[in-house]
Amino acid sequence: MWYLQGFDRTTEALVQEVPLPWADAGVIRRELNIDDDLPVEPFDFDVATIAAARNLATFSDESVNVDPRLVYQLAFYADQ
Repeated sequence: MWYLQGFDRTTEALVQEVPLPWADAGVIRRELNIDDDLPVEPFDFDVATIAAARNLATFSDESVNVDPRLVYQLAFYADQ
C-alpha cells in the first residue's frame, strides 16, 4: 500500500504518515508525472509540490491536513 509521509524540514523526522488505500500505480504515475516505462513499486518518491500532496491525500480514507511546512514523500510498503 502507498503512504503519504510528511517530514519535518529541520530534523527530517517523520511526523505524518497517511495510508492511501485507493491509490494505485496509475494514480502515482499521473500525480507525480512518472513515465509509463519506469517501475513505481516498491520505490519511494519525493512529492514535489503541496498541490500534489493534497491530490494524493484524496486517496485516503482519513481526513488529511497537508501541512506546507513539511516535506512530503510517497512510500510503498508491501501488504502483510
